[in-house]
Amino acid sequence: MADLSLRTRLKTAFIGLAVVPLLLMGMILIWLSHDVEMEQALELQDEISRRVAAQIDAYLHLVEHELNLAARINPIMDMAPAAQREVVSRLRSFHNPDHEELYEEAALMDKKGRVVALASRVNVYGNADMGNRSATDEFKTPFTKLETYYSPIRFDAKTGEPFLTIAVPIVAARSGRAIGVLSAVVRLRDIRGFISNLNIGKRGIAYVVDNNGVVVVHRNPSVVLKGTIFKLPSKPGAAIGLDGKKAVLGFTPLAVSGAVYHVVTERPAQEATALPMRIVIVTILVIIVSLAGVVSLAMLVNRKVLRPLELLADTAQSIENGDLERKAGHTGDYELDTLADAFNGMARRLISNITALQYHIRERDAANAALKKKTVALETINVRLEKEFVDKLAAQRALTDSHERLLAVLNSLDAAVYVADMKTHEILFANALVESLFGDVVGRTCWQALQSGQTGPCPFCTNDKLIDAHGQPTGAYKWEFRNTANGLWYAIHDRAIRWIDGRLVKLAISYDITERKNLEAEKLRSDKLAAMGTLAAGIAHEINNPLTNASLAIELLKDKLNCCGEKAGEILQKIMEVELSIDHAAAIAKELLHFSRQKELQLTETDVNKVIGAAIGFMRYKLDGVTLTKELARLPAVNADPGRLQQVFINILSNAADAMPNGGNIKITTTSSESHVTIIITDTGIGVAPGDTMRVFEPFFSTKEIGRGTGLGLSISYGIIIQHNGTIDLSSEQGKGTTITIKLPVRGKA
Repeated sequence: MADLSLRTRLKTAFIGLAVVPLLLMGMILIWLSHDVEMEQALELQDEISRRVAAQIDAYLHLVEHELNLAARINPIMDMAPAAQREVVSRLRSFHNPDHEELYEEAALMDKKGRVVALASRVNVYGNADMGNRSATDEFKTPFTKLETYYSPIRFDAKTGEPFLTIAVPIVAARSGRAIGVLSAVVRLRDIRGFISNLNIGKRGIAYVVDNNGVVVVHRNPSVVLKGTIFKLPSKPGAAIGLDGKKAVLGFTPLAVSGAVYHVVTERPAQEATALPMRIVIVTILVIIVSLAGVVSLAMLVNRKVLRPLELLADTAQSIENGDLERKAGHTGDYELDTLADAFNGMARRLISNITALQYHIRERDAANAALKKKTVALETINVRLEKEFVDKLAAQRALTDSHERLLAVLNSLDAAVYVADMKTHEILFANALVESLFGDVVGRTCWQALQSGQTGPCPFCTNDKLIDAHGQPTGAYKWEFRNTANGLWYAIHDRAIRWIDGRLVKLAISYDITERKNLEAEKLRSDKLAAMGTLAAGIAHEINNPLTNASLAIELLKDKLNCCGEKAGEILQKIMEVELSIDHAAAIAKELLHFSRQKELQLTETDVNKVIGAAIGFMRYKLDGVTLTKELARLPAVNADPGRLQQVFINILSNAADAMPNGGNIKITTTSSESHVTIIITDTGIGVAPGDTMRVFEPFFSTKEIGRGTGLGLSISYGIIIQHNGTIDLSSEQGKGTTITIKLPVRGKA
């Protein structure tokens, strides 16, 4: 391409830019026009197919409608034979104003399939011709299924006229059961006539094929009588037609009862594509005329433009070779002469510029020498700066690594660590444990993020203990505190330190000591119970002796007063009141002895559900008016003393009944895990005040009225469960009820 002249290149470019788009546009127009016309031809045939299918469907619905009207004549099956024949004859002769007679034959069958009335368009039938059709689908389908029956299309052997049998059930109004069948042989001559008269171009035809491809309706009866089979293509479009020639096909399915037919419209391919081919020819002629115009225009451009441009190119070549005195000549064309004058002026300026350029080259060489010296100095400075940058980057990486190691250590601690500004109380840092307990707290004030119920800095804040009078750090401050947000106990080490920006901040390190606190409380409770047990035993022994003597004295007084007659009645009454008080005191002493004794348990393999059942049976008298619900799971055995365990359940049920003087609900639930059996007893009683829930297992503590309890029931129950290596807990909401949860170890898991 580089060896070609400017004229040749411009000619090639001009023709290419003019002809190629024209040819491309022409081919696109031909392709689009052909496709659009083909689609329109196919859509037209599909529309004709749908219209024919709609006409056939409407015709068959008309026939079925007339049959159903005749079948509803009440009571047709109860009419006299003559009246039935009259109805059937009128039905057979029915014709619509738009059609000829619809029916070739009509028949009425009773519930046994016997023909009781028969009328024909061409034949006369007597009683001997009636027959029985009970074995035919014409009778069985409508009679048993209560639905309309359509037979396959059949043809008259002589005329080729198509027929279709339609049968409808006659249903009793009251029972809804079939009592007969009305059938008719329908003439499809109107459908064949409609298809024969259909205008589909000059040589287009329409016909109907069944689901097996057999032609059942055609304008030429011989095609139908020969049993012509036509296999439909997978989709409408160009295909081989019924006569074996290329054609454009359109078809629409037509459902008749359970059978599917297709209405097919067909046009010869040559006729269907005539318009697209004419458009192709016209487009080709337009392209040829356009090409002729393009060639003429190219010749004119060559003479008027390209030749003068070649002369200018020769002048430029001479100047390139050093002949700066060469001048471009005039051609007589104003635009090209202007271009030649501009070209000659450019040559003069080029001579002047070359002279100036030589001067500048000499100056540039001098400047380059000075620049080289400065470049050497800059390279030295650059080496030093690069070394400083590398050193600073290494120091920054070391600092980052150190920071990440410190974070890893702080986040691995089993302690909550945070840093807060001592003036604003804003949290500046928190390790992973703090975030897991309280969420994202950085940026929030400590009294809002870590505590609850605070409207300002906490009254127990330790900031003033971490600095001296001069505002300097004093050292670590250690204290213990129960967090108001999560209820956990913490051992806290607080210290004032300087933050990276120089301000004073508080570093707080907190260790969870909740388990230790619970163990201490449990030990304190056990020590208290042991002390109370010792005291109770002493009190019980001290009280029992005087009470025994008082009881003996009362018995002696009663014996003596029995001899005094009626005058001693009032005295005996008072003595009996004293005796009741002594009995009550003795019961209290007995409870004290039970509380104080730590008898060795008689452990056996025990079914907890059976022990609960025994306790309920024992307490049945006290649970009158209380609704008791049990959800007892199948439990593994536990090592327990059944008698002592029953005493626990009796105490709890008794307390629950006392808490519901007006009746209520008690629910007992048992569940199990791999290691424990859990018993949950819930009542709907008056509940326990929030401040008393921690004291309910203390000896002599009772929420009952004075004289109604000793306050030892739950204490004794607590001791028994602890002896079984179990746990007992109480939760209550005042006014709504109380729940007691007991856990006992499974046998072999203690």
